[in-house]
Amino acid sequence: MNFKRLVGASVLSGFLVFSPFLAFPASAIFDATVSVVISQSQGITVTIQQPAGTEIDDYTIYRIPAGFDFASGSSFSNGAQIGSGTFTAVFSGTELTFPFVLLNDTNLQGHKFRLRADFAPQPTIIDIFLDGDVTTGHTFRVNTPQSVIFTTPLTTVFNFSAEVGGVPLVTFPTLAGEYTFIVEFYKDTEVVTKTFVTNLPAQTPSGTNVTNDFNGGISINFNRVLGQGGQTTITSSASPPAAGTGEFQLSGVYYDFNTTANIRCPCTVTIPYDPVTTPNPRIYHLEDGVWVDATTSVDTVNHTVTGTVSSFSFFAVGSPNYSVDWQKKIEKFLEKDNPFDIKEDKKLKIEFGLLDADGQKVSPENVTVEVWQILDEGGNPVGPTKTATLTPDLKEKKDQFKAELNLRETELALGTYEIRVIVENTTASQTPDTASFTVVEKH
Repeated sequence: MNFKRLVGASVLSGFLVFSPFLAFPASAIFDATVSVVISQSQGITVTIQQPAGTEIDDYTIYRIPAGFDFASGSSFSNGAQIGSGTFTAVFSGTELTFPFVLLNDTNLQGHKFRLRADFAPQPTIIDIFLDGDVTTGHTFRVNTPQSVIFTTPLTTVFNFSAEVGGVPLVTFPTLAGEYTFIVEFYKDTEVVTKTFVTNLPAQTPSGTNVTNDFNGGISINFNRVLGQGGQTTITSSASPPAAGTGEFQLSGVYYDFNTTANIRCPCTVTIPYDPVTTPNPRIYHLEDGVWVDATTSVDTVNHTVTGTVSSFSFFAVGSPNYSVDWQKKIEKFLEKDNPFDIKEDKKLKIEFGLLDADGQKVSPENVTVEVWQILDEGGNPVGPTKTATLTPDLKEKKDQFKAELNLRETELALGTYEIRVIVENTTASQTPDTASFTVVEKH
């Protein structure tokens, strides 16, 4: 267990006895797993598990993330129970579990909180001191006795109550999102750090124009939320989803949003970016295996990038590997209007170049052009729905791509469509907006 010095020499027929033996030699391997459960009604439960054959550390530091706050020990009476726990280990070949209670000690000795882990009726008491605040987080340290006879596997559980006698002990963050709990295990000059990310869901009420804010400057706006509403969570990972990495330089991590609410999009997602590493930020959304540049705006003051999507899947912020340089007719159309009008019986020549991150012309392989309907004839959002896929020809001397969309043969319905240029599994970026056109009746 991660004890400070235990008081008492004999517990339960001599099983919990401290002797001059080390549990493991210094060369043994140390490992542990950490899990955290948070509940606004039950409090915080931290569980540490160390498998058989691992070394026992000298001391452990627990770090509770910023956003969580603890009341001062002076808020409660001396001896008030503010939590509980258990310690399970192997003693002389037998696995035993010892429960304990966490009691308040008003003799704070300059700390925010002083706890006593009381193993009564065993004569064992552990002093634990907690310090910190809501903006920087809290820490508490528990020492392990230098000479012990218990061995792994062992499990330690700390449970801090949400409130004591009607007085809140733990105040939970006001913002939903991911919160990382850190446990540091120290042995001699070595330290092993383990983390556990817990997710605090956002409450998503019914209504229109509903926004959920998350820690770290992330937000989601839903066009409509029907029924009774629900909960929305966000998870992040440094590893890409099954679709793989996209043709962009990742800034940070991949995000996945999930909600139990009955939502209607378009939905707007805002994610922060690092202006030093990502001077040209774009927000990408994974749609049917393709990373789509969904960027609608960039806030260079608050360093956030915003995109609009019609569904939820993985998101990522990054700098594009490729951007579109429209040529000839498309370029002239866009100079006048976006979307531009085209009659339903015409042909549209789609000519463009591709620029790399340095603005140089390039001719990558696996380039396609996709046409997606985004509005119906009345201007109402649809889908989006893919209506055509074109394979452009490459004019190598000019580093230009050329495709042709025959509206009569394709039989596009009246409405508005956007033109996406795909390189591998990612849309090439278009600025200031994705090129689009409106199919109108012939006269």
